Amino acid sequence: MVVKGDFDADGKRDTAEFLLNPSTNQFALFVKLASTARWERLGEPFDIKTLDRFGIDFAKPGKWKTACGKGYGDYACAHGEPDVLPLSSPGIDLFYTESSDSIFYWDRRSQQFVEVLMSD
Repeated sequence: MVVKGDFDADGKRDTAEFLLNPSTNQFALFVKLASTARWERLGEPFDIKTLDRFGIDFAKPGKWKTACGKGYGDYACAHGEPDVLPLSSPGIDLFYTESSDSIFYWDRRSQQFVEVLMSD
């Protein structure tokens, strides 16, 4: 599963995909920015046995209501997450079937990806 888009708004097409580590029986979401050509892990690794329940998708720019904004409880707002995520450039939607959903987006100020919980 591969998602491509200009995630850091530099005019170049970047790549996000799951990469597997058979030696640890884990996988994780990674992104490769065209400007650096290095793979960067986003979030924590998962057990490879659950790979068939995970997916990634292209998150279009726009306003997205977050888990905090949907009232999913104090834990959804625990890290200062906004009620609405305004994406000015594409993000990467990481979802676990019939469970959680997060969007990773490039924060221009900190020059790194940030994860925001969209559902629990």
